[in-house]
Amino acid sequence: KGASTRPGSKQEIDRTIIELRYGIYDKIDYNHVARATTYALHHVFIDGVPRPIEQFAPGYREMVTERLKEWKDKGVKKFALGKVFKVRELKAWAKGVIKPVYLKLKS
Repeated sequence: KGASTRPGSKQEIDRTIIELRYGIYDKIDYNHVARATTYALHHVFIDGVPRPIEQFAPGYREMVTERLKEWKDKGVKKFALGKVFKVRELKAWAKGVIKPVYLKLKS
């Protein structure tokens, strides 16, 4: 297995850190948020010294805050529906069961 696919890989945490850092809230797997937030999300390290991203990208904080307003509820809702209520599995089941019945009735 590759470095990012072997058991114990930090790839999922790294991805979650990046999604939190850049406000990609609609893609986050909320299973990893608690662990990801233990890292310096809004800093980059240069020669071991943490520097705020805002220092290199003016307006960064406003951008992330605005994205949070737009996506937080949607992302949490999407995660809950997918994980708790298994919406994807229900849709696949409905497509496999209901569609053939509909097609038979239609013909």
